[in-house]
Formats: sequence, structure tokens, C-alpha cells
Amino acid sequence: MRAETYVAIALEALVLNKARSALTMLGIIIGVFAVIVMIGLGQGSQAYVTNQVKGLGAGVLVVTPGNPKTQRGFGGGGLAGAQTLKLNDALALQGLPGVRFVSPQNFFQGLVSVGKTSVGAQVVGTSPNVQGVRGLRIAQGRFFTDAEWRTGAKVIVIGPSLARELFKETLALPLETRVRIGEQRFRVVGVLQGSTGAALGSTDDLGFIPTRAMQSLTDTGDRLVSILVKAEADELLPGLQDQLRQVLRTRHALRPGDDDDFKIQSQADILATVTVVTGAFTVL
Repeated sequence: MRAETYVAIALEALVLNKARSALTMLGIIIGVFAVIVMIGLGQGSQAYVTNQVKGLGAGVLVVTPGNPKTQRGFGGGGLAGAQTLKLNDALALQGLPGVRFVSPQNFFQGLVSVGKTSVGAQVVGTSPNVQGVRGLRIAQGRFFTDAEWRTGAKVIVIGPSLARELFKETLALPLETRVRIGEQRFRVVGVLQGSTGAALGSTDDLGFIPTRAMQSLTDTGDRLVSILVKAEADELLPGLQDQLRQVLRTRHALRPGDDDDFKIQSQADILATVTVVTGAFTVL
């Protein structure tokens, strides 16, 4: 039987069984489409997260609380988990040779309000050093000062997206306006520039307040979610990572043989974790 005969029989079968043929084709189309979409999602998410991590910069180390043997992936347990990092730990790391900036980190997720306008946002409790670590630039006003940080002044610096959302229905200007966070009022002293390509991802919808002001807002005491450490130069990172570990082990009274109760990660470590996780997602 010639090939033309096979084709004619196949076409006849398709015509005589229109519903079955349509359903078969639909199944094939949906299946192929689903595979393409899932692979695209996996590769796209990997590219996005990788670009965000690369924005961190090779000269930054991230210290998080908790035993690294019980942690999976990037980051630690936060305040809800391990509570082994304290503000004094961050202050002790600032004086180490090769350290350029140290930025303590705490977070509050909630409503930021002006008048009748409320916006869900993340507020970061940190020090003025975060400007150097995360590459923040001011569009209006200023960042809070060392004096305001030490005293826990109720001041806030907001990202441009958060500023637009808060003030789009009012004639008030952001600078010197009082915003409510929880039950407390904070004075806006600065608005950030847009953060395309900024270290650690976008800061457009974030707010930044002094660490001690965050302590009164969340009742977290001197516990920290993380500490960001920026080195003077990239080539100092391996030795600096060892220094940080020894200082923190001494401060936490860990004996030889005891596991660390903190985790120190570089950009390379985080990228390796991202590759494994997103690669598994793509395969799945």
C-alpha cells in the first residue's frame, strides 16, 4: 500500500470522527503548551532571582541566625525561629579589618498610613550604613543620621512607589509629613530614588527606620533577622568570612566542637542555592 493511500485513510478517519480528532488535537496542544510554560517559568524565575542576588554585589556577606545544618536555602529563621543574632554582634563586626559597612536588619510587615490612605508595606529597621551596603540614593530630603539612629528617633525614609501610593490622594508633600505605622507616628525625612538594579532587589516600596525605633515598634528587643557586611574589597571576602565566624563564636560563647548558631553566606553561596532550587522546580 502506497503512502498516498495511508494519508487518504488518515484524513478520512479524521473527517468521520471530528469530535475525537478535535479532542486528541486539543490534548496534544494543551500538553505541549503546559510543558513550554512550566519550563519557561522555571528558567524565568531562576534568571530573575539570580539577577537579584547578583545585585547584592560580590563584596557583601549576609549573616543570619540559627544552626546552618538545620537551615535549608537562603536566609535563616528570622525572629520567629532562631534568635541568636543581637545588635551588639553587628556593632562588634563593624570594627574588624577589611569591613567597610555593617548594617543590622529587622523587618515589620504591616500598614503604613497617611490620613485615610493605608498601604501594606515592609519596613526595615536598620542603620545609616544600609545606604552603602544596598546602594541607596536619595531623591528628596535625606537619610536618617547616626544621631537619630542612636536615639531611635521616629523618622522614616520611603521608596518612591510607597510615596506615590501614600500621597496620591492628598495634596500633602511626603517630606516632613507624619505617617502612621501601627500605633506610632514617624516623620518622613527622605524619599529614595528608583532602585532599578539596586543591591538586594528593589527598595521602591520599602520604608527604612532606625533600629531602635523598630525595637519600640515590634517589641523585638535587640534581636536581629540578619546582618549585612560589606567588605572593603572583594578579594578580602574569604578571610573576612573566617574573621566574622570567629568573632561571633567567641561572642556567643561557643566551645570547640559546638555547631555555629548563625550562618554566613556570600553571593556565590546564595547563587548556588538558587540554582539548585530553581533547577529542581524546572525539572518537576
